[in-house]
This record gives sequence, C-alpha cells and structure tokens, in this order.
Amino acid sequence: MDENQENEEIEEKKEFSFMEEKVMESKKVKNKRFNNIRQALVSGIVFGVSAAVCFFAVQAIAGKIQDAEVSEKVELITSTDSGLNNEKKEIPEKQDEKNESLKKTDQAVHMLNDVLSYTKRLENLCSPSLVGLSLYSSSDEKSILYEKNSSVSGIILAKTSLKVLILTQKSAIVQDVIHVKFVDGNVVSGKLYCQDDKLDFAIICVEKKQLTNSTWDKVKPAVMEESTRLSTGDIVFAFGSPKGVVSSIDYGYINAGETQKSVEDYQMDVYTTSMTHHSNGFAMICNEEGQMVGLLINGGDSMENCTFYGMSKLKLILENLINQDEQRYSGVTAVDIAQDVMSNYSLRSGIYVEAVQQKSPAYKAGIMVGDVITAVEGERVTSIVNYYTLLQQYDQGESVKMTIVRDPFGKQKEIKVKVKLGTRK
Repeated sequence: MDENQENEEIEEKKEFSFMEEKVMESKKVKNKRFNNIRQALVSGIVFGVSAAVCFFAVQAIAGKIQDAEVSEKVELITSTDSGLNNEKKEIPEKQDEKNESLKKTDQAVHMLNDVLSYTKRLENLCSPSLVGLSLYSSSDEKSILYEKNSSVSGIILAKTSLKVLILTQKSAIVQDVIHVKFVDGNVVSGKLYCQDDKLDFAIICVEKKQLTNSTWDKVKPAVMEESTRLSTGDIVFAFGSPKGVVSSIDYGYINAGETQKSVEDYQMDVYTTSMTHHSNGFAMICNEEGQMVGLLINGGDSMENCTFYGMSKLKLILENLINQDEQRYSGVTAVDIAQDVMSNYSLRSGIYVEAVQQKSPAYKAGIMVGDVITAVEGERVTSIVNYYTLLQQYDQGESVKMTIVRDPFGKQKEIKVKVKLGTRK
C-alpha cells in the first residue's frame, strides 16, 4: 500500500469517528455502589463509637461496683434480721421443728435460771452461818508481821451467851494465828477450842467481846436436819468451799443410796451426789430449805463425785465435841451385822470387828479382827452407834467388861475381856 492510500484511509476513519459506540455506566448502578460504600463506612463508624462508649461505660460501672465492694460496710446477721424471718416463712415444715426446739431450749434455760436464783437465795439464807478462816504463821521476833499460808471455810455450829463455836477441818489448822471473817466482813481473831484428829474436825472459838453488836446479831448457827430423810434424786446444795475456794457454792442431786463408812468406835452415813469438788473441799450440805443435812470433808481425789457425811449420825459426835465432853475410846473399827446373817449363825446381837488400832485399849485387851462384840458390861450391842453410846457412860481409864464371840461363823467361842478405855483425841 502506498503512502497516498494510507492517508486516504486515515481521513476516512476521521470522517466517520462520530459513529463509534461508547458504553456508559448507568447512574443508578453507580449511585447504589456509592450508597453501599457510604453505609458500610457509617456503620463502621457507628459500631466503633458504640463499642467505645460501651467499653468505657462497662469499665466505669465495674469500677464503681469494685469500689462499692471495697467500701461497703459489712453487718453481721442477727436473729431479728427481716431476711431470716422471710427465710423461715419459706420453709414452714422446718419452722415448726425449730420453734419446738427453741421452746425446749427456752424451758431449759428458764429452769437453769430458776435453780441458780434459788441457789443464790439459799446462799443468802445460809451466809450468816458461814465464815472464812485465814490462817497465818507468826514470827517469833516480830509478831505483828504475818505470812498468810492458807484459808478455809468454817460453819457456825453454836452461839452461846459468851462465844461463837465454828466447825472446820483440823488438818487445815497448822498455823498459830487464825483470823475469822463473818458475813458482814468483820474480821477478828479466833483460837482453837477442841479437836477430833480421827475425824479431822476442829472447833474454833470467837469470844463475843471481840465482835460488834451488829456482827453478833447477824451470827446464826446452822440449823440441823435429819439426813435419814434424804433419798435418791433429792437436790442438795453445798456452801462454804466445796471447790477448795472459800465462798464457793455448788448444787446437785443424790445419785446413790446411803452407804456406811466405819471409823474407830463409830460409823458415818455417806451420801454420793452428782456434784464435784476439790480434795480440800469443806462445806455444809443443805436441803431445799437451807437446813444442814450433811458435811463435806476430805472428798478424796480432785473433781470426783462429791460424797458427804449425813447429819443423823454426825450430830452426836459434834455435840460431844463442842461440849468438850471427853469421848471414850476403845480403838476398834467395826460394821453392823445384817439381821439375816445373825439368824443364820445364831448370833443374838453384836458388831463385826474389821480392824483394831495398834496400841489401842482394844488391842491391849486382846480383841482381834473377826471377833463379834456382843455386849458391854452385860448390855447388848445392837449397832456401832449403840456401841459408841455405851462407851460414853464410863470414865477415862475405867476398865469395862466386854463379851465377844471368836470365830463367829465357825466354832463360836464366847469369851470376856476387860478394856481400859482411853479418850478420843
């Protein structure tokens, strides 16, 4: 193709160039796409802003909650809290059980309060019959200086026109100075009046002239009552120092039947209670009316069951002691013989000898363990208490004829011996 021909074709194309087809985008499509992009941008912005707002809002709320938990005042729940009351109403079945349990607890508490109140009233009633004894050792060089060694309770047994007589433990009186403190707080000196070493009894005397009229009027001897009226289940009260401490108290009930304890030439009734006491305990045992029915003394090991001597048999010994009557003494420890045993072995009466004190009048007279003493100067011996009473009819140093049965449950040989009576110390 020559140059002229090419030029003609170019000119021809130019002449018909206005007829070329041009594809134009629709405005609707273009607008729709733009709108989608705009919505996506707006949504993203809104979501981002919302997320940011929510995030900071949650952080703020969480911070407030945390601050509230730290700073919130804690209050303990009480029985009057309304929430508890509502909770109880939600479970009516358990509510009845709880009410019944609470009712029983209230009854028990009221009963205990009643007993404690009653014990306190009895203590106030018995206080005028109780004293505190402070025991001292004096210095030979400076008698005005004292060193306190111990203390113990005392029980006022008698009030004469000139003196007050007070029972306490002999083993506690090892010092030479005794101070007596009465119910109103008045403190005076006392002195050892008499004693029974075998039963560990001591009587302290305070003269009336040492006391003010007010104190003298307040002093009241203990009122005795027969212990034979006691029975298992009876309530008893201990005042004095049942716990080894002066002015301590206790209460309980008799939980075992009456038993006997043999002492030289005599026998005590012993009662066991639910109370506990210290080995150095000393106290008056009272019934529900404040009457003295027994005496707690030397109870044995610490905190074991409290046992006490009954007043029915103890009264005779104490009366002889405070009257300073010389008590006759033979030196045998014996027990009563059951009536059916005596019948089986054809014994008419007597007491069975369990022990004989060495160097005692009975020992020197030849009385032996296993003998049965049936008579004193022809009078039948029916019990240990009766034997003691028979001895008191004679003077110290007097020889009395006693009838005994040797080998009472075998060949039974009756013999007579003379016993030179001594004095109980």
